[in-house]
Amino acid sequence: MCSCRIVDGTGEVVVIDQSTPDLLAAAQVAIGMLGVMTEVEIEVVPSYRLAQTIEWWSFERLMDEWDERVARHRHFSCFWCPAAESAAMYGLESPAGVKTADMAWVKMLDEGAAGDVVDRGYRLYPIESLEPNFHELEYFVHLDRAREVVLAIRELMRASQPDAVFPLELRTVAADSAYLSPQYGQPTLVLSVSGKPGTYYWPYLRDVDRLLGEYGARVHWGKLHFLTAEQLLARYPRAQAFIDVRRRLDPDGVYLNDHLRELFA
Repeated sequence: MCSCRIVDGTGEVVVIDQSTPDLLAAAQVAIGMLGVMTEVEIEVVPSYRLAQTIEWWSFERLMDEWDERVARHRHFSCFWCPAAESAAMYGLESPAGVKTADMAWVKMLDEGAAGDVVDRGYRLYPIESLEPNFHELEYFVHLDRAREVVLAIRELMRASQPDAVFPLELRTVAADSAYLSPQYGQPTLVLSVSGKPGTYYWPYLRDVDRLLGEYGARVHWGKLHFLTAEQLLARYPRAQAFIDVRRRLDPDGVYLNDHLRELFA
């Protein structure tokens, strides 16, 4: 986002652009807390096509090649499948006769013409879940600690959820400069974690939250999370700067709800 126009908590119209860098960095990820956005300008690039390659790897290969593959590919992601039936939950095609338990469905996207499928990026990036009824954590840790985090979360999953079938999603994202972005100032590993549909797995999600908290995990603002105000300030270097902007534009907390008030008031 290059610029926007908002109606702030006092009813004033505020123009935010490159001339107000602190407001722009706050507004780029604001969860609606700065005001009603009535106009937005975004920077775009020429349309392009990506080449997609999908392979099934052993978990050991995934760990062995992780650093090299992340560095090589424009986009690198995977689903680690703890059980044979895991792949079907996301409609992941598996080779005939291949047992996919403890295997990773690896997706690599690059510019060029070499790949299984070549198409526009917006058609290659999404994955549609076939199972909508679940609670999911999506947490973000520094990419430098990716391998140790993945090993730790896999061990936790197997110990506390021995019948787990829901895949563990892993993907990488580049650093950015938005104050509340999970990628602020650091390249990031994204981990999406859930439990077996139809079972009570909230204690497991709490355990995941505690484990990833040891790595300073940031959270997806649109999904389930257990972040506290103290953790917010510790894990997001510019959280206080965002709060200062929010208080300036909405001193009475008009745009806060009960959840956001606990974190950002």
